[in-house]
Amino acid sequence: MSQPLSTVSWNAARAPGAMDPWGPPHRKTFQPAVLRLVAAVLSGLAGALLVGGTFPALLTVEYDTGTYELFAWGPEDAGESNGYALRLGIPLALAAAGLLIATVLTASSVWGPRARRAGLVVTLGAVSFAVAQVWVVASYVIDSVREAAGNDLAQASQGAGYWLLMAGALFSVLSAVCLLLAQLPARRQGSSSMAPPQPAMGSFAAPLYAGPVGPYAGPNTLDGGPPAPHTWAAGAPWQSGSSRGGPQ
Repeated sequence: MSQPLSTVSWNAARAPGAMDPWGPPHRKTFQPAVLRLVAAVLSGLAGALLVGGTFPALLTVEYDTGTYELFAWGPEDAGESNGYALRLGIPLALAAAGLLIATVLTASSVWGPRARRAGLVVTLGAVSFAVAQVWVVASYVIDSVREAAGNDLAQASQGAGYWLLMAGALFSVLSAVCLLLAQLPARRQGSSSMAPPQPAMGSFAAPLYAGPVGPYAGPNTLDGGPPAPHTWAAGAPWQSGSSRGGPQ
């Protein structure tokens, strides 16, 4: 009578404390709520910096006859007001208002899941608008500094307002990055829920029987029924007698 050659046990193949061979170890990531809270703080800080950057001088040019300063709201030099003032100040104020609204929505999305999509959309829109407006101001200021560098009678430099606007644009981009990273766990969870369920990996024993034409797993007994349940225990040989069509 043939005897079982070997049995396979998935749990026995793994040593205690060994790494899971069926997949890479889970990596520790930041909680989405923490990332959303950080994004809200950065967005609020960016809005405050944009508002604060409209008050100091954006550009300062010194001539032999006087000093030229570019502000977002006030006159550029003694007693004169330039048309660029309102065109620079209004878009920056609107961008700052959008970032502050995004701050409220992002902070509320930590406790209210319904506000997450709105917070993400408003944040991305406000950040894009803010970066675009700061880019316009920075381009104008940098071009003015380059033109003054070629003139021996003038000396130009960026003002404090310019650096505040640049810092505000940087913090706004960081807030958008944190908010996008907070969305990744939800997307991964949604994609994994759509995958077909996998069978649980547990203790599994598969006795193999050598026969004249190959291995047999559980041939019928003489009475035509399956063997007794105790004969299928892991590591236990098949104790039945001869079988129909099986090994003798």
